[in-house]
Amino acid sequence: MTLSQEGKLAFVEREKNVQSLAMLGMLPSEVPSVLRELSVSDYSEGPLDDDRGRPIQWWVFGPNYCGIVLYIKVAVYSGRCICMSFHEAEHNLTRPFRREVEK
Repeated sequence: MTLSQEGKLAFVEREKNVQSLAMLGMLPSEVPSVLRELSVSDYSEGPLDDDRGRPIQWWVFGPNYCGIVLYIKVAVYSGRCICMSFHEAEHNLTRPFRREVEK
């Protein structure tokens, strides 16, 4: 059972996210498997306060997926994972826990 099947994932279908999924040949239903594979070495920054003042803290990750560095921005709120951003990184991400050889 996936996060989305359990109702525990809210994937925000912004145009940029949907276009990136198409470019990667992915369906929204495949996002939870990528999220489950995130590790501390993928961490980039956070917690970040919400830019709209909501009581949410965001975390940014930059995993390598099929040779592409993704920009993933997620939060946990009310027992659910909210995935606000899921697209190719548009700038170099700092990944402080990644060994130099992995960067």
